[in-house]
Amino acid sequence: MANTKERIFISTKIVSEYKFIEALYEDIVKNGDKVISKNNYRTSYNCLTDVSTLPQEIADVAKIEWTDEVKEAYRNYDPLND
Repeated sequence: MANTKERIFISTKIVSEYKFIEALYEDIVKNGDKVISKNNYRTSYNCLTDVSTLPQEIADVAKIEWTDEVKEAYRNYDPLND
């Protein structure tokens, strides 16, 4: 029987005034019904990311958090001024 890999969405976290979205997933590899391995996978998205390219569970959060004001502030952010 062939191995299969499944990625399961676990949670999101909003970080900083620029509303970065951190996403947590669990990758599960199975051989038939037997779990061979489990690993956490994390990724993040900034507010300039095209929402149409995001997984639905992330896009739903982005549509709420990524206001025009947040996007404009992020575009104008200059880390050298901190």
